[in-house]
Amino acid sequence: MRLYIILMLCLFAFCTLKIIKKSELLTINNFDTKNTLPLRGILAILIVLHHTLFFTKNANLFIHYAYTQFIIWGALIVGVFFFITGYGLTFSIINKGKSYLSGFFYKRIIKILIPAIIATLLFQAGEIYSGQFSFSKIISNLSQGILPLPNSWYVVAIVYFYIAFWFCFKHLSIKHAIILMWFLSLLYIFIIKYFLKFEHYWWISTFALNIGMTVAYKEPKIKEFICKKPKVGLFATFLFFLIPTTYALTNSQTELDLPLGDIPIYWTTPAVLAIIIYYMGVAKNKILDFFGKISYEIYLTHGIFMMWYSKFSQNWLLYIILTYISTIIIAYLLHKLCNQINKKLIKK
Repeated sequence: MRLYIILMLCLFAFCTLKIIKKSELLTINNFDTKNTLPLRGILAILIVLHHTLFFTKNANLFIHYAYTQFIIWGALIVGVFFFITGYGLTFSIINKGKSYLSGFFYKRIIKILIPAIIATLLFQAGEIYSGQFSFSKIISNLSQGILPLPNSWYVVAIVYFYIAFWFCFKHLSIKHAIILMWFLSLLYIFIIKYFLKFEHYWWISTFALNIGMTVAYKEPKIKEFICKKPKVGLFATFLFFLIPTTYALTNSQTELDLPLGDIPIYWTTPAVLAIIIYYMGVAKNKILDFFGKISYEIYLTHGIFMMWYSKFSQNWLLYIILTYISTIIIAYLLHKLCNQINKKLIKK
C-alpha cells in the first residue's frame, strides 16, 4: 500500500506543478491509443512482476516485503484494463454510432478468443509432456473457477461484458445502455460470488469497466470543467483518490490474503489515472509501446512460464528473469501469429 500511495502522490505533485507553471489555458490530453498504449505496456510489465513476486514471496525478507507492497497491484492493474475496455467501447459507439456494432463479435470476441485458445493449447501441451495432464482434473478445476490456462478468467469475464455491451447498445440509447450495464455487472458479481462461489479475483475489479464507460460518456463535460477550473478539478480528483485510500487503510481485514478494504481502490484508481492523463499525458516511449501492443498476449502467457519455472522459485532473480524473457518472446510470436490468422479470416 505504501508504494501505491507514494506513486499516486508523485503523480498529483507533477500535475500540481504543471498547473502552477501554466499561465495560459491548460491543454487537455486525450485518453486515446497514443496515451493508453504505453500505459498498457507499463501494466503488462507490472502484472508479471506482481504474480512472480507471489511465487517467490518466501525467498527472503526483501522479496517478502516487495510482495507486501505489490499485493494490491494485481487487481488494481486488471481494474485499469477493465476501465480502458469500458472507456474504449463507449467512446467508439458514441463516435461511430450503431454501425460500430456491425461485425462486433468478430472484431472483439473472436480476436480475444483465438490467442486464448492457442495459449491454452500450449500450456496443456506442456502438461502432457511433463506427465501432469489430467482431463478429470480440468473438469474438477472448472467447477471451482480454475481454467485450463493460468489467469485466463479475465477472458471469460471480458467475453461476458462484450456480449452484454452488444445487447445493451444494440437495443437502447447510450445513456440507458450504460445504466443497464451497471445492473448486468451486478448480476455478474452475484452469479460469480454467491452462486458459483468462485475466487475473489473473478469480480473485485470488474466495476472499473462501468466507471470507464461512464467517464467516456461524461468526458466532454469533465474536460470542459478541468479546462475552466484545473485546480478545482485536480483537487476533486485527489479526493476521489484520498477517500477510498483512507477507507482501505482503516479497513485492514483480510480474506485469503486479500485486503477487502482495498476493493474501492480497484474501481476508482483507473478513473483517477485517466484524469491525471488529461492533465499530463503519457510520455512517448517505443519500448512501452511495444509492450502495450502485446500486453494481452503477455497477460495470457506469463502464467504458463510461472508454472513451468516454479522449481526455480527459490532463486527469485533467475525465476523472474526466465519468466520475463520467455513471456515476452512467446507473447510477441503469439501476437504475430494471431495477426496472420485474423488477416486470413478477414479475406474469407
